[in-house]
Amino acid sequence: MGGALLAVLAAALFIRLGVWQLDRHDQRRSLAAAVAEAGAAAPVDLAAALRTAGDAADLEYRTVRLTGSFTTGDTVALVNRSFRGTSGFEVLDPFQLAGGGTVVVNRGFVALPALAEGPIPAPPGGEVTLEGRARLSREGARLSTATGGAVTARITRPDLARLADHWRRPLAPVYVEFIESAPPRAADAPIPVDPPQVGAGPHFGYAFQWFAFTGIALVGFAVLAHRTARGPAGGTRPPGSVRYRRTSLPGSRQ
Repeated sequence: MGGALLAVLAAALFIRLGVWQLDRHDQRRSLAAAVAEAGAAAPVDLAAALRTAGDAADLEYRTVRLTGSFTTGDTVALVNRSFRGTSGFEVLDPFQLAGGGTVVVNRGFVALPALAEGPIPAPPGGEVTLEGRARLSREGARLSTATGGAVTARITRPDLARLADHWRRPLAPVYVEFIESAPPRAADAPIPVDPPQVGAGPHFGYAFQWFAFTGIALVGFAVLAHRTARGPAGGTRPPGSVRYRRTSLPGSRQ
């Protein structure tokens, strides 16, 4: 009885895990579709979109256009990044919108040695019109400051609340990953980061494995129970029966 209960509980757990992986698979597919749809849409003016959007999440992955100017001397390094196999960091700068307000712009990737040795190319001066991908804040970052190196502040995630505290100014609820600008970016400017690559992931395969484990648990228990009921090889005996062996006394004749 205990073995049957254990097998049923194991099968129920495996089925639950399989269903959970199927849910993750559907979520990844939905996210991939949303990213593709947002990337294919025509660019929108960020300032106008922020005024009309009911939720900043509606803007994520959309291509947005903004006009204004970078503020100099405020660069923050987004650390622990990689770009096509190269370790480095990404460059975050505040961008003052022409109509008012400040947006964080991720200007792109720089290889690691520049973090300590420099130089990090400064943002362009004067008025700039740029296009980029709107992204949401990633909370829970650590921000540290130091007197040495090419920048004085480093952050582990694009956490807009932390950056607002650091720069002591309110920020737009999204940040922007640079794509292109007018005038064009300089040849030595940070490399624009790649668009997000969202696939279905391995969740469907994991679901198949959990369902396979369900079958193994149930079939394995059934086989074990059958063999136990049959008893040892060579035949079965009724429960409680005793097998007697005939013996001969010395000198007796059979």
